[in-house]
Amino acid sequence: MTITDKFIELDNCRYSIRLIKPESPRSEQTIVFLHDALGSIPQWKEFPETIVKKTEIQAVIIERQGYGNSSPATKKRDRNYLHHEAWVVLPKILEKLNINTPILIGHSDGGSIALLYGAKHATESIISIAAHIFVEDKTLEGIKNTLRFENLIKPKLVKYHGDKAEKLFDEWQRIWLSEAFINWNLEWDISTIKCPVLVVQSDDDEYGTLKQVDGILDIITTKNKQKLVLDTGGHAPHFSNSEKVETTITDFILNL
Repeated sequence: MTITDKFIELDNCRYSIRLIKPESPRSEQTIVFLHDALGSIPQWKEFPETIVKKTEIQAVIIERQGYGNSSPATKKRDRNYLHHEAWVVLPKILEKLNINTPILIGHSDGGSIALLYGAKHATESIISIAAHIFVEDKTLEGIKNTLRFENLIKPKLVKYHGDKAEKLFDEWQRIWLSEAFINWNLEWDISTIKCPVLVVQSDDDEYGTLKQVDGILDIITTKNKQKLVLDTGGHAPHFSNSEKVETTITDFILNL
């Protein structure tokens, strides 16, 4: 397996990219990893490498603008910030990387982006981990609870995001707790998804209930739609229940 870190330039922005290639790729497919609301390449830990090893499919991890080693954000987020990432930015990045029909694996915000992208663009499959398609009371409660510990969280984020960490955290909580976001909903936007979809979530996710899972599976019309619901695992079941999640995702991809 070879791991290469690089940058690509696009629309006056520098994006940090990690390429992971198995020794003997089984196909020309590419898995694209989309991180969460406070995430970065290293915060995925060993998860992407494990999926590449198990599937023998190459992968790309993308850091969005305002995260990690990518360029700082230049605008405040609005209620359509995930739509912009999915429908404007991601297509351009994938075109730059010559990726036509990706296998998308997204966590939290990354999962929402994956679903939105798949609703408008050719996609081989979508694996959504703890994604949101609407705002719940539990979502708001989880964010407010996290705010209680911001003085502990922000210094930890500096390790991954440098001087972008404080703005990143503040923008995340600001938009989700704003009046403009109360009625935010992706159900209609993702209803056109036709590719296979696997939805992963824990019953004890601190930012959402299983209504998110049901909402995704009820609105999409693709024939191959599956779910993995775990009793425990919090908002990051791919870490806390790594073996089960990795096995399920691997089987899903290899049986496409």
